[in-house]
Amino acid sequence: MIDTHAQMNEIKEIDKTTKRSTDAGIDRIIAVGMDIESNEKTLSLANQFPAVKAICL
Repeated sequence: MIDTHAQMNEIKEIDKTTKRSTDAGIDRIIAVGMDIESNEKTLSLANQFPAVKAICL
């Protein structure tokens, strides 16, 4: 299963949230950034978590 639109840059407990998602059967999370700051954080999260893929607008 894929979460197709997550603004992960706004989540405070990202480790716990990502683990809960993958434990629940989410194989991929498409994380979306909307500006330079959120894009940088989204790219960083995609590098940190294998299940996360980044889309930067």
